[in-house]
This record gives sequence, structure tokens and C-alpha cells, in this order.
Amino acid sequence: SLIAILAPFVRLCLRISSTMVKRAASQPAESKAKKEAKVAPAPAPVDPFLEELAPILALVNEAGDDLNGSSKEMLQAMAPFCLRACKEERHDYQNQFVDVIEQTLKGIEAERESSVAAAQQQVADTEAEKESTSSSLAEAEAKVKEQEQEKASKDATQQELEVGVADASKKLCEEQEREKSLAGEQSQIVEEKTTTQQFMTEKWEPLKTGTFTGKEWRERNKTIDTTIQALEKMGLDPSLKAALPTALKTKPGERGRFALKAVEFSEVVMKRHVEKLEKDIANFDQEAAARAQATAAAQEALTTAEAQLEEGKVAAAAAKESLDEAVIAHSNAEVAAQAAPKKAETAAAFLEAQRQLLESAKAVIATFVTLKERSPAVAPAAEEEVAKEEVAAAVEESAAPMEQVEAEAPAVAAQ
Repeated sequence: SLIAILAPFVRLCLRISSTMVKRAASQPAESKAKKEAKVAPAPAPVDPFLEELAPILALVNEAGDDLNGSSKEMLQAMAPFCLRACKEERHDYQNQFVDVIEQTLKGIEAERESSVAAAQQQVADTEAEKESTSSSLAEAEAKVKEQEQEKASKDATQQELEVGVADASKKLCEEQEREKSLAGEQSQIVEEKTTTQQFMTEKWEPLKTGTFTGKEWRERNKTIDTTIQALEKMGLDPSLKAALPTALKTKPGERGRFALKAVEFSEVVMKRHVEKLEKDIANFDQEAAARAQATAAAQEALTTAEAQLEEGKVAAAAAKESLDEAVIAHSNAEVAAQAAPKKAETAAAFLEAQRQLLESAKAVIATFVTLKERSPAVAPAAEEEVAKEEVAAAVEESAAPMEQVEAEAPAVAAQ
């Protein structure tokens, strides 16, 4: 590398520095003592050049992994030797070192520019994220409301289906009971027909024909009461109910027109009732089939209602699951929306820090360029001559003169 090539020159500069220090230290002690006696101790002078150079050395130390620790130390050690000399007075090796320092500083500047660009992108991303999270939160809130309504609807449907199943189950039980009770009802109808026919023969006929004697009036009146009760069950008109007892107590030959009609209509009621019972008996098989069909229909309706209820339960469970997911999504969106402004603030602060680092680097580089491009300042001739003589003497006393450094450079580069 270039630094490896310039390594001999570094050693030479360090020897020059050491030699100049030794020459200053080799002055007679007596002269030194006289000066100390004559001049009061003063604070160590501050070198303005080194103060101006310090930020440059600090920035070099921040170079990336492309420059290892020893290389940084070498550049920092050589910078004062190379930049103290004016542009026109630098040796080629000094100029090469200055170029290396400049490249290093420019590299740091480029890195910081990249960091600023990345930080700017991060700010843009966080601002976009803030808007996105706000929009996502609004969508999540709307989704929760939508799912709440959906769940309420599905729950209501499930409740309606549960009522439907209960009604269908009740209906089935009723139809099953009707089917089971058919045999008993048939027996009752047959027995009622027999009883009615027997009543008509044994009770009604004596009342109608007036065969009860005067002594049997109590039995007659009791039979009339029984007849009225029986006819009420058969559907006797209320208007006849009031007229019939008088008609039946009157002898058939003495009954008036209205009494005869009352007796006649009462007998019609009984005959119609018997006919109905006979019809019901004739339709026993048809009634049994109808009731069996009604039971089967009720069973099918219950099965359908139960299937619909299961579907309703599944839909209600799915609605609840969707609502739970929507609530979780809303919670996550709320957390993200609350965190987004903080992330944006952090990104903005980081961008500002990176900009400040870049501006600092630019200022240091501007100082470096000033030192690099400066020309010789007007100085007293005697002081300039002394400085030249000291450097020349140091070079002569050095174990590695400049000519030897130049000769060693290609060999070092080859290594």
C-alpha cells in the first residue's frame, strides 16, 4: 500500500524530530542555567498550528475498517510534518502523505453523506409508517364494529333457531302423543256410539213418547236433566235447551207446535251425533295414516331445524372468532399507531445528529484544505535560515538520508 511505501520516510521524519530534540538538549548547561536565571519560568507556549491540526487528527482516527490502527497512527504522526510545511516546500513524500490524508478525510465525508442519506430515507419511511398505522387503526376500528354487528346478527339467528328447534321438538311430541292416543280415542268413540244409541232407546224414546206414568214423575224429571246434559255435549242449540224440558213433560197429544219442533230438533241432534261417530269409526285407518304422516313430518321438521341450528352455531362461532381476530388486530394497530410518532421523532433526531457529524467533517476538511494549499508566509530571514540549517543538520546526522529513503521505496512497495 501507499502507507507501506512511505514507511521509510516516516522513520526518517521521526529521526529528524528526535535529532532536533537532542541538539536542543545538547546546549551547554551553563548557558541554559544563565538563561533560566535571567528569564522567569513561563507557561509552555501553545502551538496554534497543532491546535488547528487537532480536529484533523481526530477525524482521521474515525476512519473506517479500510484503515487499520497502525496506519491511522502513522498518518497522525506524519500529518504535522507534512502540513506544517507550505505547499511549495513539501517533499514528494510529504505530498503523497497529504494525498493519503485527504483521501481518508474524503472517505469519512462520503460515509457520513451516506449515513445522512440513509437517515433521510429512514425519516421518510417512519413518516409513511405513521400515516399507514393511523390508516390501519381506522380500518381496524371499522372492522371491529363490523364484526360486532356480524356476531350480534349470528347470535340472534342462533337464538331464533334454538326457539325453532324447541317448537319443532314440542310439535313432534304432540304428534307422537296423538298417534299413541288414537287407539284409546277409537275405543272411546265406539263406546260413545254404543252409549248414545242405548240412551236413545232407553231414555229418549220414553220421554218422546211420554210413557212415564204420573207416579214416575221424579224419574222422568231426572231423565230429562240427563237428556239435556247429553244434548248439550252433542251441540244442542241454547234456544232449544230452555224449551225442551217443558215439551218433554207434556204428553205427546198435548204438545204445541213449538214443543213438537223442539222434540224433533233434539232427536235430529242425536242422530247427527251418531252419524258423526259412525263416520269417525269408518275413518279409523285413514286417521291413523294421517297421524303417522303428521308424526313423520314433525320428525323431519325437527331434523331440519336441528341441522339449521348446527349451521347457525358454526356461523356464530366463526363470527366470534372473526371478532376476536379483529380485536387483536385493532390492539396491534393501536400499539403500532402509538409507537409510530416516537419512531419518527427518533429518526428525525438521528438525522439531525448525522447532519451535524457531516457538517463537522466538512468543516475539518475545509481546515485541512486551507493547510494543504497555504503558501509560504512572510517571515524574518534569519529565523527561516536557522530553521533550514537545523533541518539540514538533522538530515545529515540521520541514519537514513532522503536519497536512501527514495532508494528503499520500490523495495518496500514490492514487499
